[in-house]
Amino acid sequence: MNLLHKGEQRTAEYLAMNPNGQVPVLVVDGRALTQIVALCDFIDRARFFFPERYAGSDAARAEVKKRAAEEFHGYLERIGKTIPSSGYWLGERISFHDAYAFTLLRWGGFAGIDPRSLPAYHAYAERVMRAPPVAAAAARERIALDTYRG
Repeated sequence: MNLLHKGEQRTAEYLAMNPNGQVPVLVVDGRALTQIVALCDFIDRARFFFPERYAGSDAARAEVKKRAAEEFHGYLERIGKTIPSSGYWLGERISFHDAYAFTLLRWGGFAGIDPRSLPAYHAYAERVMRAPPVAAAAARERIALDTYRG
């Protein structure tokens, strides 16, 4: 659905969910999540880190995690097909797109996805990690790309 071209994000109904009129919005338990980082954090935690919400037994929780990781791997593959072969997402200057793409690959490691299984994406993420602002933030926060413990 393409809300922006139709202007649906400015309707009274949409503005009741998201007064900023921004896309996307996700309503969870009657509360609107309107920032992409909050949306992704919610989705990520719901899929990989809280399988007990969807299954009662250890075997069922393992199956939920496995299926969620498989689905997330597919998303990472799709992103990997669109990443730039050199430079950054928007050209020669790093942007939030690059940091976000790095974050998604990093989250994959937590879900049991080896980032090296996506070689082009992995190389791109390493390039992003070398960018001075990302390298400084990663050092300050003690963040590494490889969260995979397979």
